[in-house]
Amino acid sequence: MSKKNKINNFAKMFDKQADIITKNNSKYQIRKVRVYDSKKDYYGKVYTISSKEYNGKNLHIIREFYETNQRDRIHVRLLRLCNVKMIKTIEILPDGKERKILLIEDYKESSEYIHSIGPIKELKTDLIKDTKTHKIDNIKILKLVLAKDYLLEDNKKVA
Repeated sequence: MSKKNKINNFAKMFDKQADIITKNNSKYQIRKVRVYDSKKDYYGKVYTISSKEYNGKNLHIIREFYETNQRDRIHVRLLRLCNVKMIKTIEILPDGKERKILLIEDYKESSEYIHSIGPIKELKTDLIKDTKTHKIDNIKILKLVLAKDYLLEDNKKVA
């Protein structure tokens, strides 16, 4: 399967946002966010995930979704930025339009790990209107990668 097909499969699930509710009522929010990381001089869009399960001082960026044989579970690889200093603001484009952006000023450290979400009870997205008839088993191998110029602390490329 080519990278383009993997992105197309991902686009079938959600475009800008998804809310996942597990059977034990944990809630996860996935959002497409425009960011500027001043520490790495990176500008672009990333997918972030937030939950009460995570430390609120950290920012979790989804790097990759993994295929699983379990139909009610998602495995994701996360880039965790610890003790983040960030500002939600707007940027003004050359044509005068404004858009939201997350400015990451600084963070103590970064690390990657794999996290399992599930068992999934409900999946609400901006592309799927009727979540009761949509089957969770449509989740396949989905690759999300940061731009190749987005680096970890040790300056190793992460994409």
